[in-house]
Amino acid sequence: MLTEKRDEFGVEGKTTGYFGGGKYLYTKSLTVNPLWKKQAVFLIFPGIYGLTQIKVNDQLVCEHHYGYSEIKVDLTSFLKMEQLKIEVFVDNSQQPNSRWYSGSGLYRPAYLLVEPSAGIENLEISTLGYQPAIISVTTKQQDTQVKIYFQDQLVYSGFEGEITIPDAHLWSAETPNLYRCVVENQNDTKQRLFGIVKIDNLPGKGLFVNGQAVKLRGGCIHHDNGILGACAFQDAEFRKVKILKENGFNAIRSAHNPCSDELLTACDQLGMYVLDEFCDGWYTPKNRYDYSNYIRADFKRDLTWMIQRDKEHPSVIMYSIGNEVTESASQPGVEFAQKLIKTIKQIDRKRPVTCGVNPMLNVLAVKGIGLYQADKVDKQSVQNKKKSSKKTGSAFFNVLMEKANWFTDKVSTTKTADRAISDIMGVLDVAGFNYGSRRYDSDVKRHASWNILGTETLVVDLPYNWERVEKYPNVIGDFVWSAFDYLGETGTGDWRYFSDPGLPLISGSGTIDILGNPGAENFFQRTVWGQQNKPFIGVRPLKVNQEIPQKSRWRFTNAISSWSWSGFENQKATIDVFCRASSVAIWINQKKIGQKRIKNFKATFQTKYIPGKITAIAYDRHGNELTSSCLMTAWGKTQLSAKPDKKVLRANGQDLCYLPIELVGLDGITKVTEDQQIKVTVTGAGKLQALGNANCTTNESYLDDVHSTYFGKALAIIRAGNDQGIVTVEISGKGLESLKVQLEVIGD
Repeated sequence: MLTEKRDEFGVEGKTTGYFGGGKYLYTKSLTVNPLWKKQAVFLIFPGIYGLTQIKVNDQLVCEHHYGYSEIKVDLTSFLKMEQLKIEVFVDNSQQPNSRWYSGSGLYRPAYLLVEPSAGIENLEISTLGYQPAIISVTTKQQDTQVKIYFQDQLVYSGFEGEITIPDAHLWSAETPNLYRCVVENQNDTKQRLFGIVKIDNLPGKGLFVNGQAVKLRGGCIHHDNGILGACAFQDAEFRKVKILKENGFNAIRSAHNPCSDELLTACDQLGMYVLDEFCDGWYTPKNRYDYSNYIRADFKRDLTWMIQRDKEHPSVIMYSIGNEVTESASQPGVEFAQKLIKTIKQIDRKRPVTCGVNPMLNVLAVKGIGLYQADKVDKQSVQNKKKSSKKTGSAFFNVLMEKANWFTDKVSTTKTADRAISDIMGVLDVAGFNYGSRRYDSDVKRHASWNILGTETLVVDLPYNWERVEKYPNVIGDFVWSAFDYLGETGTGDWRYFSDPGLPLISGSGTIDILGNPGAENFFQRTVWGQQNKPFIGVRPLKVNQEIPQKSRWRFTNAISSWSWSGFENQKATIDVFCRASSVAIWINQKKIGQKRIKNFKATFQTKYIPGKITAIAYDRHGNELTSSCLMTAWGKTQLSAKPDKKVLRANGQDLCYLPIELVGLDGITKVTEDQQIKVTVTGAGKLQALGNANCTTNESYLDDVHSTYFGKALAIIRAGNDQGIVTVEISGKGLESLKVQLEVIGD
């Protein structure tokens, strides 16, 4: 989709970042290996976004509708032929069909699976207990030999069935220990990584992992990988999870669709709990061409695939059957929810099920407000693209949040809201609330058996929410919208300066920006969670003519951790400080600017920007200094800095090197006011896959080799080729000394 032209007046609009859809044809010729003729051969497509038809030698073998579920094509009956012509036709031209940037076509790695025709099937590994550790290993054949290893040590050898693991190393987000299970019979060998983990959702008492109560420091993420678009490279998925974990999160919500297997594997290996979500909506459309057109016919196949795959991942601790589905306020909707839950429980009875229920939307749905009406919405959109189409469902809620957030809080706690959510909560294992945290105090009293989860919340509400997470055993966590910034749903969280040229592209609601840099609000989260000890100092951007941005409810500050605002000397500066203390004082160049009490972990100061050093000192209620932090002004000639996240890649055509690029002074401090275009030239055994910055509004393309920095930063992503060799990356800019980085590509 990144290759499509962006259109300010396209019907896709903000949802996709103004990218249009399209039609795509993928073709491949496959020579049949004679050895395959006694084997089972499948084509696996883990994700194709758009309405899909697949043909083999001109014969239609598959039609598929949901862009986030797997397609498995059996080629076995075609193996008598010497050549196979594979054609994959994808139609993503029917827009809008998503509320965010979906991508188009093949965006997850497709592969060929060759197995013995009488091979091992239905390998399942599950935890039965943890004191002692007992697991179950079963297959369809029931005649397999089993070996289990921890690291390289053999801990069990024998037959399948119930197996006790001595001195077991349990899996959790804090200790992501993985075992390797190898099963074999005379025809086949299979192996799988697994974790020993037992999930207990005890009504009214909380969520337990291996007997330990768990509180979820969660964040919602979409499936895209920033400037790569929707492509699910393994390195990109692992980097995303690694960054989230390093910045305080222990849980993610896969909003609002099944995530890639690569992301789940990263969560298994790095230690990250997953709230595994099936879909955004049910049978009531959120826009005309979405999954609502197919869900009644397809949900059993798509949901069954998701549960069968994901139950084998120790990181998956809970399932979600939907997001802000207003059908849940009606009896037919509750009955549909029960069908979804039944499908899940037939496959996995060990994990709890929730749903992101928005109390206010359910109230409005009962009154017939904010529901999709095709004859009105689409007619308006098609007839006049320059006019915004009528907002419905989740998009309608976003508008209300911006204009009257107090109204959403008030409505969500009314008796009408009680009635609008009571039936759906009665069929869920965990009561999931989108923007319903003002209900917590009353619901823990009135519904003592409920376990309650903030499935979607505002970061500014975290102090209120987290106080209740810590206070009540049955309030089990909080998932902020959003953890990682994402493409599409543009401007939802952006504080937009209208002097910034271009079309909106990025949401702007991530506490971590689209390049992977933690923002001020992530430091705020870590402060509230008790993980950030030193004060965070952030400065709201200084602009020409002191321009004031248009603010968003999904962000309470756009501060940047920088005291290098060259060209804005003596201009008014707004400084945000976050810390766990009674009060905090600000000093600039040994001069005390002021001291304020900390309220809800933050204090805001007004002063003038003076280059040098700014210091924040935190005090307890007795006036004793607790801790301090400072920022320095960059000095000296501007130069380029580039630090690759790895220097050795494999020659597999898939490995990525992330190369953050910054404009810095001689002291290595980023210069945030000297943005310019930079050029990245890649030669040798790799190529430039993407180049971009975190600006939410831009007309630049991530596919070009020239791109501007934004507040002194940009990111280049280098992709390995299939041949060994050296990759040379040259970075240049006007008036800057060019910089070269070398990478090595070795055999896979």
